[in-house]
Amino acid sequence: SSHRLAGRIVTTRALALALLAALAGCGPPQRPARPEIPARRCDGASLDECRARCERDEPGSCFVLGMLLLKGERVARDVREGAAYVVRGCEAGDGPSCLALADLAAHGRGVPRDPARAQALLERALGLLERSCRARGDADECFALVHVLETGRGRPRDVGRAAAVLEGGCREGFVRLCQELATRYLGGEGY
Repeated sequence: SSHRLAGRIVTTRALALALLAALAGCGPPQRPARPEIPARRCDGASLDECRARCERDEPGSCFVLGMLLLKGERVARDVREGAAYVVRGCEAGDGPSCLALADLAAHGRGVPRDPARAQALLERALGLLERSCRARGDADECFALVHVLETGRGRPRDVGRAAAVLEGGCREGFVRLCQELATRYLGGEGY
């Protein structure tokens, strides 16, 4: 209803203004900032480290290694091996791995082209990203989720849900998500 929408706009504006005031030092944030939990993935600087961490059942590191191989960054490009690491990460429940695997399956890169599987992987990725975003405050995974929701990427765009993800993270005290919400709001991106 129009009253709900108006209330949401007022709430979003209030959050953005409160964030800007807090960032400018004009007032304390309503909740203490929550620290981001360290990523459960290698940083990609050392392929050996990524490989070792993937082998120790750290699916985020499988994702990073897979992407390096797929792109040919700091290593010879190997689409088949890169896809295998991405599959391993997705099977272990890593949202970014499932999101990447959805793209690979949609285009037949390193795995058989399968649009139905790609769609199922996309939905799985969204669920995993949302859980990780809410439970851990993993800003990278929150941003990946928001990006998919805002752009559509194989499904209808859902800017309202993207805004809810950012607003929820901001209310929980995740500063990077508050900054992103304020940036989108002030940029007039439909928030």
